[in-house]
Amino acid sequence: MFRGLHRLGESGTRPEIGALTGLSQAIVSLLVGEMVDGGVLVPSVTEASAGGRPRQRVAVDPGAGLLVGIDVAETYVHARSFDLALRPVFPAG
Repeated sequence: MFRGLHRLGESGTRPEIGALTGLSQAIVSLLVGEMVDGGVLVPSVTEASAGGRPRQRVAVDPGAGLLVGIDVAETYVHARSFDLALRPVFPAG
């Protein structure tokens, strides 16, 4: 689901996330709710709808944590860290 939200760009609605990931609306709503409660996602813009409730877009909070990738080989170890918006935190070295 996290990768799907990144593919949508800055933010996405629950139906957009569901369509992109193939997850049911119930699962998407549950996961989004848990990620908002945990501070990983934040409510973004509210969009008017053609009928029913307005749609709430959610976005990743880049400051909510870090992602670390480590490549270990026989002759080297490379590590990179990224914020949750997938922007490098420290330059490659």
